[in-house]
Amino acid sequence: MALIVVAEDDPGTLRLLGAVLQRQGHDVIGRADGSDAWACIQSMRPDLVVSDVNMPGLSGFDLLARIRATGDLALTPVILLTSLQERQNMRQGMRMGADDYLTKPFQREELIEAVNAQLGKQALRAAAQDMQV
Repeated sequence: MALIVVAEDDPGTLRLLGAVLQRQGHDVIGRADGSDAWACIQSMRPDLVVSDVNMPGLSGFDLLARIRATGDLALTPVILLTSLQERQNMRQGMRMGADDYLTKPFQREELIEAVNAQLGKQALRAAAQDMQV
């Protein structure tokens, strides 16, 4: 299915995200540091990025800004994660170009729906681009 990079510094949450997405048939690469995630994104060119907002190295916002500023990565869908207490960050993430935002704790179904929605939009974009060519 899709290649997904998950950037999350909490080991338990990273394992949970990876397990849920792998059960859906996706290839998942997990990174516990924003800088490592950025290097991985640059080399692997994933179909989707799921990133925590607060991480060592680069924050989720920094990661999002780099993705949006990099020509061939700029349209990569990004889903940001944050804890309920940091909900005010949601608007900032959306202004910066996040495609979706989930608050922790999230339900497994919420994650699956968000991922499927973004991958579906990406497929529609690709089909529209193919029709133009």
